[in-house]
Amino acid sequence: MKSIKSLLAIALACALALCLFACAPQIEETEQAAQTSLAIAQSDPLAYLNALVGLVPGAERFTMEAPYGMDDIEAGNGTLQAAKDVVKGYVTSYINSSLGYEKKPAESEDPVDINACCPALFYALQPGDLLEDLVISDVLELRVAERLATLETDIAEGRNSSMKGKTDQEKRDYVLDQMGENAVNEANRMYQIEGKLSLDVIGKLFPPADKADILAQLAKAEEYLVVEDYSLEPTELTLFATVNKAFVDADQLAAEEVKDPALAKDHIKELTFTQKANLTADAAGAGAFADTGDFTIALTLTKTLRFKDIAWEVLTDEAA
Repeated sequence: MKSIKSLLAIALACALALCLFACAPQIEETEQAAQTSLAIAQSDPLAYLNALVGLVPGAERFTMEAPYGMDDIEAGNGTLQAAKDVVKGYVTSYINSSLGYEKKPAESEDPVDINACCPALFYALQPGDLLEDLVISDVLELRVAERLATLETDIAEGRNSSMKGKTDQEKRDYVLDQMGENAVNEANRMYQIEGKLSLDVIGKLFPPADKADILAQLAKAEEYLVVEDYSLEPTELTLFATVNKAFVDADQLAAEEVKDPALAKDHIKELTFTQKANLTADAAGAGAFADTGDFTIALTLTKTLRFKDIAWEVLTDEAA
């Protein structure tokens, strides 16, 4: 009898739950659309980028990193070549250089001079600063294209016979399914911006280089060599950014869509400038290599300026 009463109680509870669910107001999912469409952003990529970079100083906080990397080290000849990997290990310890920025109240005793330490956020790029047009892409389409290329290779080489002969749409659906819902949703939120900049604009984007600082890093290799001086010849400056789209309900898009890319309010997720230069240094052997005498070190120096972990005062799902 008790078991029958228990079953009746469970059945009643289930029925009540179903009834309550049926009576509860259902939340309808509304179709979302990018407030600034890809086509609008691509109509004037420079104006779009400048508009978004101009918003970053108003963010609640962000982190700026300025690491150095060194590669292609050539240091003299003979036995000194054996030391170059060790030398690189000493020097690249400088990669951990970073600055965290957070808004401080006006009455703060020690406010950060953000303009001085982050000039890239306050300089609007001009058309003459570009060596080639900025390229703005939809991140989801980039990732789908990469996976489709891999799929075609797998089909051609017999590693995925099940997709052989499928239509383009079927292949697209397949790679989307392979990516997974979370990865698709994340990629669908973002635009990507890439470009190559004129070397003349380096001084307007990067904080002034501290020659003494770099010499101090090179001095970490004093067990093998002593660097007396160096010269830099910039060779390349590139820009890379990812942007979180701002979304609106599709049925409101006509009224809220941004028509002028210079008025876009999307949020930059990460902004990176990468500068490459040829570094030539005068040096002398030390320690076990003292007999080497004076010689020249040549290497490729890469300096990165990266703004990341950007948090906005009003966070939304689209700007997180």
